[in-house]
Amino acid sequence: MAPVSLGSRSKSLDLYSEVSASQVTALGEAIPDFPERAVKVSFKEAGVACNEEIPREFSKFFAVMSALAAGDLHGKRLLDVGTGLGVLVAQAKCMGMIATGTDTFTEYESTCRSGALCIFEAYGHSREEAERSFLHHDITEGPVPDRYDFVTSIGMMEHIYGDETRKVAIDNMMKSVAPGGSLILACGPNQYFPIDFFHYGPRFVFYHNLPLRGRRAYLRAFAGPAACHDARWLDGMRVAEIRRHILESEPEAEVRQLFPLWVRASNSPWLRSRLVRAAAETAARVLSAINAEPVIILVASRPVTK
Repeated sequence: MAPVSLGSRSKSLDLYSEVSASQVTALGEAIPDFPERAVKVSFKEAGVACNEEIPREFSKFFAVMSALAAGDLHGKRLLDVGTGLGVLVAQAKCMGMIATGTDTFTEYESTCRSGALCIFEAYGHSREEAERSFLHHDITEGPVPDRYDFVTSIGMMEHIYGDETRKVAIDNMMKSVAPGGSLILACGPNQYFPIDFFHYGPRFVFYHNLPLRGRRAYLRAFAGPAACHDARWLDGMRVAEIRRHILESEPEAEVRQLFPLWVRASNSPWLRSRLVRAAAETAARVLSAINAEPVIILVASRPVTK
């Protein structure tokens, strides 16, 4: 089955052929397990209060990076924008990458900044290395003063409100990509998909399509007391919007769409049924073809000659 085409300057990165389940599994095994017990102890000692689930599964992203880097990630420079608790950075260090995480670390200073340092140490990295690996930087205000082989933004773009502000953020991230390097964006919800699986849940149908007044009414009715009640905190996007911003920043970029990660699991070893796998793959291709996948994942590679 041929990869889905997205237009004259865009094509699909076919994870089902270029990144096999065995590669994802091998990379997952190369990354130490999330040191949950050590993290809990460190959090307690540092007085870090974190009641949310900590993102910890990034092997699929590393598999994509590995495919783009011809299988060798050692020594590759990585910038993770909106790094939060910095798990991706800590794991990248375990794989021999030169990794840096950047975030504003303002609203959740005690959780994010201190928590990131605790997690870094729990993975076996020194505190001094942790301090060097995290930058206080707002990507909407300017690019970082360096260039990287990979710039990642995982689950950050949806929290930047407004098309113009996102345009600035994407432009600054593209400016941080070295010649021959790639920007990997993963964000959601997609405006063309009615349900956001990853934030407020299925009870918030069409939430990200509503004007701010409608979103505030939704939050008052359904959000729990611990949830964020700022209606601008979660903003839906479109593939075409993000792709346009990338090409405005770097007209010669090669933009490729990845099939959404929730369907990518159909290629995992634990899903043995060929029929289920084929159905999930077909659904992924159809959703990607009509730009209605729930999670938007784009890879933009800068020409080597730039």
